[in-house]
Amino acid sequence: MDTQRPTNVKTTHLPVWMTYGIAVVLALAFSAILFMLAWNTALDSKTTEFAFESVTVTENVIRSLSASDDVAKNISTLFDVMSEVDEEAFMTFSSSVLVRYPFIDSISYHPQYSLATTRRNESGKLSFPLLYQRARSEQAGLPDLFDLYTRPEIRQVVDTAI
Repeated sequence: MDTQRPTNVKTTHLPVWMTYGIAVVLALAFSAILFMLAWNTALDSKTTEFAFESVTVTENVIRSLSASDDVAKNISTLFDVMSEVDEEAFMTFSSSVLVRYPFIDSISYHPQYSLATTRRNESGKLSFPLLYQRARSEQAGLPDLFDLYTRPEIRQVVDTAI
């Protein structure tokens, strides 16, 4: 048996630089795929973590709003029971509220005035000037001549409450 190759068939080999080039391109493609998989896994992990944290924050905000609403109702009830709100009673009550609820920064009392009850408001419109306030810090407090009804974003809430 003759095991010799035919002499008319030529074998060609790729040049070495082309072999290395193909290997480098395949390695870069594989690295890019691995990078994308790692990126997507990290993104999914952070998205899940954020979802859990946002639920916790949402529950805390709802709890704080509910407590703030309860405090507002308690203050309203106190003022309804008292015939006249004096500064000493307001300060005592508001101090204890600030101690119990660390998320409340300031409490203020704005009685309603109209032209019929006082001359403070010359335009004849409603007025809710600041009478008493208790704040944790000066930054949390309101200016001395602050009137709730002069602020457009608060006016709508006041009108709804009246």
